Amino acid sequence: RQKDFIIDPFEIFEAMHLLNEVFSDPQILKVLHGADMDVIWLQRDFSVYLVNMFDTGLATRALKLAGGYGLANLVQHYCSVKLDKKYQTADWRQRPLPPDYIHYARLDTHYLLY
Repeated sequence: RQKDFIIDPFEIFEAMHLLNEVFSDPQILKVLHGADMDVIWLQRDFSVYLVNMFDTGLATRALKLAGGYGLANLVQHYCSVKLDKKYQTADWRQRPLPPDYIHYARLDTHYLLY
């Protein structure tokens, strides 16, 4: 992969349902980590439905990956990259997002398709 895309849901809040074109297409694999709450929020709040989704968090549990089931451990184990998780519990409501937040979001998804 050569590009990562960051989509600010606040910018497209009223049009989130348009993601169904991609998210509900069974020909397109969607890869998320620990997606249980994401699936609930997308369905409940935006009527967006995920079809053909792979959850790397569930995969780490099935594999009983040593060191835990978090994304940082998964990326460290398979990619030899240490993710900095300091913005995991930050206030993501602020706009514009600080550059450090955008960098964090990019790295938090970049390795999912490794």
